[in-house]
Amino acid sequence: MSDPKHTQKPWLVKPDSIDVFDKYGYTICEVYKGKEGIANRRLIAAAPDMMAALDRILEKFDDDESIQGHCICDARAAIAKAKGGEE
Repeated sequence: MSDPKHTQKPWLVKPDSIDVFDKYGYTICEVYKGKEGIANRRLIAAAPDMMAALDRILEKFDDDESIQGHCICDARAAIAKAKGGEE
């Protein structure tokens, strides 16, 4: 599968909106209202930063066979899921 590019960060949330926005103010997604929706908006908005952090972790610890190695497998799985691949 090709690696489609996501909207570049930052992704933002505004207190008076149910949307997640890009840096230009365009809506990336709309999330349901309520406490769970607020938490989901924050999680979605943090996704590009989490992806970048996981990429940095893999660059540094990719060949580590210790306990971090298991975390690397989890990081790979999360990145694959985010990119539309196998979990």
